[in-house]
Amino acid sequence: MKHTKFIFILFASALLMLSSCGEDFLYKSPQGSIDGPALENQAGVDLLTTTAYANLTEGNWGATPFNWTFGGMYGGDANKGSDANDQSVLNEMETYNILPTNTYINEKFAWIYKGAKRANIALQTLGRVENVTDEYRKGRVGELLFLRSMFYFEGVKVFGPFIPWVDETNLENDPKVHNDIDIYPKILADLDIAIQNLPATQSQPGRANSWAAKALKAKVLMQKGDMTAAKPILKDVLDNGVTSNNKKYGLVDDMNHNFSSYEDNGKESIFAVQFSAEPNNANEGMSLCYPHGGSGVPGGCCGFYQPSNELANSYKVDANGLPLLDNSYR
Repeated sequence: MKHTKFIFILFASALLMLSSCGEDFLYKSPQGSIDGPALENQAGVDLLTTTAYANLTEGNWGATPFNWTFGGMYGGDANKGSDANDQSVLNEMETYNILPTNTYINEKFAWIYKGAKRANIALQTLGRVENVTDEYRKGRVGELLFLRSMFYFEGVKVFGPFIPWVDETNLENDPKVHNDIDIYPKILADLDIAIQNLPATQSQPGRANSWAAKALKAKVLMQKGDMTAAKPILKDVLDNGVTSNNKKYGLVDDMNHNFSSYEDNGKESIFAVQFSAEPNNANEGMSLCYPHGGSGVPGGCCGFYQPSNELANSYKVDANGLPLLDNSYR
């Protein structure tokens, strides 16, 4: 009897301990994390905007917005380079025989939506911030819509205009968004707001300005095939545009300046991605596009992205020195 009473008391004590403990100990915030409300201020919006810009410098060769794989190589201006077994998935792309297992496709798709999500989170957060000036709010909205437009435009160039559109209003439902809507009008609408909101010059050269937004809009229209709408925008940019650091657009006097780090953000720079000097951040997306000199020597590894005969022949001109736009150079 005493034994039974002891077991009962022990069992009741255990239940009391369990009920009093609760599950609070299971919910611990990760060290170093920042919750949403902590970012709902000007400094937080600045950090989130920088993170959206940072997506331009992230990702491997399939994700990079410089598109040497989906652009130069796929378009015929360059050959893959290196050797047949090195990055063999590029052989599929070069022969227009892409398989569902091609990792470059997944890299590109993920990069697009990662960048768009960063812009959306920043826009959502900015919408909850009250103590900022109208000028600041307009500027940040302009930058973020410019970036979101650029990310989705990259998606259009590779996957076509019928891809899921996720903005700051449906961010929580993004896995359920359909791909049955042409997103060209949405990209152009974002750019129209960006053009209105952005200043002509910025305090930092890496930030988008109104002229960069106009140039991107023209590029989107050309991709869409609407050359009539693009032409007056391009003329305006060429005639009146300035860089973010207030240099009148134009060709540099010395072409070598385009390849010198001492001449960054020159007058040919409509929008230039900025890189930090830390390791693995200096344009990783182009990191293997060097002359192939063999391992252990200057210029060694890996010889990707080699100019093609198509590119060389495209420089042929007629008797008047004009390019052969009838494609007779081929």
